[in-house]
This record gives sequence, structure tokens and C-alpha cells, in this order.
Amino acid sequence: MNRIITISRELGSGGRELGKRLAEALDIAYYDKEIVEALAQKSGLAEEYLEGISEKRISFYYPITYSNSFSLEPIRYQNNIMAQQNEIIKELAEKSDCVIVGRAADVILADYHPLRIFVYAEMAARIERCRRRDHGHERTDWEYKKFIKATDRNRSHYRDLIGDREWGNPLTCDLMVNTTNISIKSIIPGLVAYQEGYFQSLK
Repeated sequence: MNRIITISRELGSGGRELGKRLAEALDIAYYDKEIVEALAQKSGLAEEYLEGISEKRISFYYPITYSNSFSLEPIRYQNNIMAQQNEIIKELAEKSDCVIVGRAADVILADYHPLRIFVYAEMAARIERCRRRDHGHERTDWEYKKFIKATDRNRSHYRDLIGDREWGNPLTCDLMVNTTNISIKSIIPGLVAYQEGYFQSLK
């Protein structure tokens, strides 16, 4: 069975950087936006739309009610897209050893026994990372905090649609990583050693 590492993360925690650096250190495939690109090719939909699916609630995209009638079509439509994404994630996991960031991959690939890492940090550190990512874009701390909390809520909601494993719950992860006061680059050797022990234990 392939070595599969899934990264779930709070916005601004540096989970994406951690996943990329870990994949490079292990010399294995890294999947993040590549999943969106593959889904765009498969579905014919715009990448910008697909990128937002795991960040926003269904109701952000479609009105559920129309006048006094109730329609399930929007839900069926998005469920179909989610099913296609899940298929792609499984295909990538079966292809080779890999690191997959986000998209509830740890739940989708539960039968593959991935190493499930959850990355988190204190709010001040997350705001600072978001500000650096935005290259000094003028937002107040309050605006960043509001955006961060909304994104985390929606990631949690998306995960609820996939399965019943609570997002960010230590009992649904193999390793919780707090990046508040550390350089992500500095902890990669430790993560490399940790994953070796984890996958050895599965043999």
C-alpha cells in the first residue's frame, strides 16, 4: 500500500507550506491545486468555482428554496462534483506515495490508512501569515480574524458533508502540529522521522 499523508489545516496555520516541504523532503507527489485542475478537466467547470467548493457552504452557491417550493437540484449538482473530486483523490492515492492537502482527504482515504496531520496555530500567528501571503494588503486584524473564522467554519461544514469525523478533533488525527512559534522548515526532519515510524507500524 502506498504511503499517503493527508494535511488538514486551519487557515493561516501554514499547513500548505508544511505539506509541500514534507513532500519535497520525502521526494513524493504533492497534491493540492492539482486536484482542482484535474476536476476542472473532468467536469468542464472553472477552477475558480471548484476551488471554492471546500471553502463555502452550498447555500453560498445556490438558493435552496425558490418561492414556496423546495428544490434538491442544487444539492444534487454539488454532490456530483464532490463525488468526482473524491474519485480523483482516490485515483491519486492509488497512483503513488503522496501528500494531499485539504478536501477531507483523510476521511475519503480512511481505508488507505493515511497518516492524518492537522495543522493549527494561535490566531495572531495566523493573521500574520495571511497578511504576508496578501503581500501587505490593507486589512485590519478584525477583518482577517473574521475571514479566517468563516473559512474554518466552512471547511468544517464541508467535512461534515463527507463524513462524521469532526474537523480538528484530536481523536480523528494521528498528529496535531502547532506552528505558532516555530519555523515550518525546522520541523520537517521531525515529521520525516515520525512518518517513518507510523508507516512501519502498519506493516
